[in-house]
Amino acid sequence: MTTDIEDRLLRIETRLDEILALLQPRRRPDDAELLERLLRPLAARIGSNTTFQVRDLMADATFRELLSDLNAHQVGQLLLRASRYDVAGIRVTPVKSESGSMIWRLVEVVSESPQSPEAIESTRAVCDNGFGGIRNGKTTSTAR
Repeated sequence: MTTDIEDRLLRIETRLDEILALLQPRRRPDDAELLERLLRPLAARIGSNTTFQVRDLMADATFRELLSDLNAHQVGQLLLRASRYDVAGIRVTPVKSESGSMIWRLVEVVSESPQSPEAIESTRAVCDNGFGGIRNGKTTSTAR
């Protein structure tokens, strides 16, 4: 009798895992390339742990060109899918929703595997080299 109950519970648990997997945002095959082209320049522009919104990206000519085939909603969905993965040592995370628009943050991911000091410094340089454009979720007045 216990075996029957255990079997049922195992089937229920398996089915629940399948349902939960369907509900998770999944990275599409073409996401990786686009995200790498987007997140590296974005990290260089705004640095790590700085917030931004999709409308900031859409207002910036550089990012608008990178995202030419996507509208703001599609970019938001792309970032949502990306929030579960590290891309080029960077992770984008949702912070909060404000007036129907998500606020995002880039976070530098430190690898558990040993890296050379040069690789660590290179990653820090990419994330800390801010210049004009988007800063703390606001577009600055410097030329882009």
